[in-house]
Amino acid sequence: MGIIEDSFKKELGKNTGKFVSNLVFGDKHSTPYRRVGSSEAQEARAEAARIRAEAAQAKADAIAREHEVRAEIEEKNHLNSLDAAVLANVDKVIAMPFSEDTNELAHQLSGLAIQLSTNSFSKYNAEDKIRAKYTEAVFQKFDQGLQIMLAKDPYNPNMDYLWETFIKAKEKRDSPIFKIFKILIKLLCIPIFLLGLFLLFLSSSISEGAFGIFIITISILVIVVIKNKDKNILKKARHNYDITTHYQQPTTHTNQNITAQSESQFQSNYSFNQKQEFDHLWNKYSHLSPLMKNGYRICQTNEQKDILIVGLYCNTDHIINGRTIYPLSQHERISSLDYNLNGAGDNLQNHAAYMDLFPIQSTSAQFEILKEIIQNPKMFDYVVEQISLNQTIIEDVVCPKLIIIQDNHSWAFFGKLPEFVWMGYEFQLIEKTAYGDLCRIVGFRSDDRIQPDRKQTNLIGTKVLFHQGITFPATETKKWLNL
Repeated sequence: MGIIEDSFKKELGKNTGKFVSNLVFGDKHSTPYRRVGSSEAQEARAEAARIRAEAAQAKADAIAREHEVRAEIEEKNHLNSLDAAVLANVDKVIAMPFSEDTNELAHQLSGLAIQLSTNSFSKYNAEDKIRAKYTEAVFQKFDQGLQIMLAKDPYNPNMDYLWETFIKAKEKRDSPIFKIFKILIKLLCIPIFLLGLFLLFLSSSISEGAFGIFIITISILVIVVIKNKDKNILKKARHNYDITTHYQQPTTHTNQNITAQSESQFQSNYSFNQKQEFDHLWNKYSHLSPLMKNGYRICQTNEQKDILIVGLYCNTDHIINGRTIYPLSQHERISSLDYNLNGAGDNLQNHAAYMDLFPIQSTSAQFEILKEIIQNPKMFDYVVEQISLNQTIIEDVVCPKLIIIQDNHSWAFFGKLPEFVWMGYEFQLIEKTAYGDLCRIVGFRSDDRIQPDRKQTNLIGTKVLFHQGITFPATETKKWLNL
C-alpha cells in the first residue's frame, strides 16, 4: 500500500504543477493542451469552403452566360427568319395586280380588308415591329385599290363596307401621340365652346354676341371636321363622280306602260360574277352561323331567262360541303321542276332559271332557317345583303318575264305583304288561280327599299305567281308566260 500511495501522490503533484504552470505561463513552460477545434483549423476550413463556393458560382455564371448567348443567337435567328418571311409576303402584296373590273376589284379589296382586321400595327417589341411591316404593306395596297375604286365606281355595293374598314384601320394605324393629340384638341374645344356660350349669354352688345357665336361655331366645326374628315372623302368622291359621269342606275325600260319585256328589248350592261359575289358574302358572314359553314349551293343564274323559279333555301337530303354552282338540270328536285316546265310538247327548261333566296344547305325543316338566319338579329346584315344581291341578279342578270315564288315565306322579300318592303315591288292582280295569285309588277312601292338608288325597275310587266303549294303542269306555266 505504501508504494502505491507514494506513486499516486507523485503523479498528482506532477499534474497539478502542469496545470498551474499553464495558468501562469501558457503553453511555453509545460505540456500544452491542444483542442481539435482550434481557430487555425476553422480558418483553413472556411477558406477552403470559400474557394469551392467561388468556383461553383463561377461555373454557374459561365453556364448562365452560355445560355444567354445561345438564347440571343436563337432569338436573332428567329427574328431574321421572321423578317425574311414577312418581307417575302410584303413583296407578294406589293406585286398583286388590281383587276380592271370593279366587282373583281371589290372582291380583292375584301380579302385585304380581312387581313387588315386580323393583323396589328402595334410595335411594342422587335417581333411586333417586323410583323407590322406586313400590316403596313396591306394598308398601303388597300389604300391604293380603294383610290382606284373611288375613281371608277364609288357607288359599288361593297363601297360602304370597304370605306368603313379603311377608316378603322387608319385609326388603328395612328401613333399613340397623334391619338392623344386629337383627344386633346377635342377636350380643348369643350372649354372654348363653354366660353362662347358664356360670352353669348352675358353679351351687352352685338359685337360681343357675335364673337361668342363665332367661338361656338369654330369649336363645333373643329370637332365635326376631326370626326368626319375621312367620311367626307367618300361623299366628295361620289359627288365628283356624279358630276363627271352623270351616274344612273342601269335600266333597260323607260316606258311606263305595263308591257312584258321581250328578249330583243332586254340588253343587260351588268357585269356579273356569280361565284365572286357569293364568295364575298360567305367570307364576310359564314362564321356567324353553323348553317353557313357547309358552304353554299346555288343554281347558275348568269344570263337572261324568261322564267325564274324562286325557293327559300337549299332543302337537301345530303349536305355537299363546299361552294357549289350547278346547272338547273342537276337540281336535287329536278323531277318536280320538270313537271312544271316540261310536258305535252312544252319544253321550257332551257328558258328557266332557279334561285334560292338563301342558298344555305339544310336537312332540317324550314323553321331552322327562319329561326337561325332570317329572324336572328345577329344575321340581319347578311339577310339584307343577300336579298340585295338577289334583287340585283333578278333585275340585271335574269330579267325574267315570269317569276314563280314557291314558298310563301319568300313573299315578304318581294314586297307582297304590306307590312314588309324589302325589294319593294308594287303588284297588280291579274287573276286568282287555283295555284295562287298571278300578279304583274307595275313599279316600286316607295323609296324605303334595300336598293333605294334603283329608281326604276327593269321588271315592269313581269308576271309573278305567288304559289300556294298546289302542283301545276307545264301547260299552266306556258299560259302564264304568254298571257
